[in-house]
Amino acid sequence: YQTAGFVTNSVVAGEFGFAQGFATYEMLEEEPIPSELGARPGDYTHQSATALGDAVVAWLDARGSARPPLLYVHASDPHNPYLPPSPFREALAADADPEFGLPAVIQDVVNGRRVVSEEGNREMQARYDGDVAAADAGFGRLIDDLRARGLYDRSLIIVVADHGEGFGEHGLYEHVRSLYGELLHVPLLIKFPHQWRAGTVVATPAQQIDI
Repeated sequence: YQTAGFVTNSVVAGEFGFAQGFATYEMLEEEPIPSELGARPGDYTHQSATALGDAVVAWLDARGSARPPLLYVHASDPHNPYLPPSPFREALAADADPEFGLPAVIQDVVNGRRVVSEEGNREMQARYDGDVAAADAGFGRLIDDLRARGLYDRSLIIVVADHGEGFGEHGLYEHVRSLYGELLHVPLLIKFPHQWRAGTVVATPAQQIDI
C-alpha cells in the first residue's frame, strides 16, 4: 500500500506518534479566527473539510504509484469553535448569533460562567449543525473524486466520529466532562468493496478500537 494521513486536529499530529507507519503524514495547521467575527487574539479554528479534501486530492494526483492507497483522513469541522462556512451557515444557522460559535463564549458556557437560554442553546446547536453539514459535504467531494478515479467500488471505506457533543443534556456542554450517550453514541459506517453486504445494519455494540 501507499500510505498517507491528512489531519486537521493537533491532538493527532505526527509529533505525538500518529505518523508511525505512514509514508506521508500532513497536519493542516489551525488558522486564526478573523477579528470581525468577534474572536479574541489567539483564537484559532481547524481548517475545513474542504481544505482537507483538497490536500487529499492533490496527493492522489501526485502519488504516481500503482499500489493501492491507504488513507487516514481526519476532519474537525464539528468542533469548538462552531463556525460553519457559506452556504451551510445561511441554510442552517442564518439567524444564530455568531458569538455562540466563538471559543471564549463556548468555554464560558462549559465552565459555568455563562448560562445559555433555550434560544441561545438552539442557536449554538444550529451553528454546530452547519459544521456537521460542511464536513459531510467535504467528505462527499472526496467520495466523488474516488468514483471519478475508479477507486470507489473496490475500496474499503470506514467513516467514524471520535465523539459526539453535549448541548445542555445533563447540564453539560461540549465533549470533555462526561461519558453520557450524547458523547459516546457515534456513527460507524463501513462500505466494503463491490458493495458487499450493502444495507446491512449491525445492532451489536462496537467501539472505535474494534476498527
